This record gives sequence, structure tokens and C-alpha cells, in this order.
Amino acid sequence: MAGAIIGSIIRSGMLREDEIAIADTDPKKQEQYGKAGHPVRTAAGLVTDCGAIVLAVKPQQMRGVLSDIADAMTPDKLLISIAAGVTAQAVKSAVGFECKVVLAMPNMPLALGYGATALARAEPVSPEEFSFACSIFETGGITEEIPADKMNEIIPINGSSPAFLYRFAQLIADEAQANGIAPGAAMNLFCQAMIGSAKMLMSAGKSPGELVKEVCSPGGTTLAGLAAMEEHGFDSAVRAGFAACVRRAKELADQL
Repeated sequence: MAGAIIGSIIRSGMLREDEIAIADTDPKKQEQYGKAGHPVRTAAGLVTDCGAIVLAVKPQQMRGVLSDIADAMTPDKLLISIAAGVTAQAVKSAVGFECKVVLAMPNMPLALGYGATALARAEPVSPEEFSFACSIFETGGITEEIPADKMNEIIPINGSSPAFLYRFAQLIADEAQANGIAPGAAMNLFCQAMIGSAKMLMSAGKSPGELVKEVCSPGGTTLAGLAAMEEHGFDSAVRAGFAACVRRAKELADQL
């Protein structure tokens, strides 16, 4: 995800490579970023040199990273965390004072300019600082501000949902092949169907339920398919997946 964010910032022209410093524990990645023109720093050095720091680390790594940067943190620094389940208060507690924290939940399509990032502002972040944090992710897609206490609940909506869609696509392709249709042709058609359906959801001015009804003919194939999915627990499975994402985010938060 860090690479996707960096790439989108550079492609947009917002910053150059030499204006984005990098800290990474992997020597190979340090070398890679250095060759690309990025200044390479230690975690503490990054905080010292930069005004805004994106904490693009896994939740399980956050405690160690915050410990490394705590002594270098000052009240003017802005921390932008993309770690699932990690609250602003947890970051502040680990750093040792009421530092400025923005929480962000991006997704991988950001790498192609089609990202969807949810962000939340925690005091004492100013509106201008929050706007800057949003602008980082807007280089790779859309952003939405949400309440900080809903960052766990947003994960299945935009953070994990690409994986759910990929899984659905794979099932469709598998069934296509089982029925004598080339997987490539099926994938092209299904992907375009997803793109078109998304555009209709965003521009048609109709609810998902209304659009479902428009696709379904009385007694037709789509109704039969939807009925069979419901009979086999489709709705329940989606709700269970949503709840599992949120539950796991809370478990990760407890580890910090």
C-alpha cells in the first residue's frame, strides 16, 4: 500500500521523488527507494525531517514503529495512519502526548487511480492539515470523511471489499469454465459488468434495490439466480463477512 500511495502522489505531480522520504526495515526496499530518488531515513530521522508522516505499516508493527519515533515527535508533526484497527488515542498514548493524528483506510485500486479512501480527523488536527491528508489520497481516487469511531466499520466497505469482489469474480470465472465458456472471455464480460454497475450506482440516482428490480424480469433468470443465492445463504454470508472484518480490526487494536 505504501508503494501505491507513493506512486499516485508522484504521478499526480503533487511531489517529486526527492520530496518523499522513506523509512523501511527491509534493506532491499531501502535500496530500491534510494535508487528511485527517495531520501532514505530511519523512522526517527523521517519524523525529524518531515512535517507529515504516513504510517503505512501493519497493525502488528505499529507498537514498535511508534516506540521508534516517540522521542522525535513534536506537536507540529502530523501522523497519518493507515493501520486497520489502530485508533487515534492508541497512537497518542504510544507517542506520549496529544499529537496530531489522521486515520485513513485506503484500498489497493488507489494504485490505478481508482482508490476509495475513508479518513477521520482527530483533535488537534486543523482543517487545513486534514485537507492536506485528504489531498494525498485524492491523487489516487476519491476520499470520504467519516467519524473516527467508525474506522473499524468502514473496513469491509472500502478496505476489504476489493478482495470480496475478486473472490466473486473468481467464482464466476470458475463457473463459466465449468459450463464451457473461456475464463478470459467470462472475466472481461464480468469486469465490464462490475464497472458499468458501479457507474449506474453512482450516477443513476437510484438505490441498489431499485436497480436490482430494473434488472429482474418477473419469473426470469435473474430472479431465479438471486433466489437461489439467498436460499444458500448469500445475504447471511455477506453480513458475516462484514462483522468478521470489524471484529478482527478490534482485536488488532487490542494488541497495540
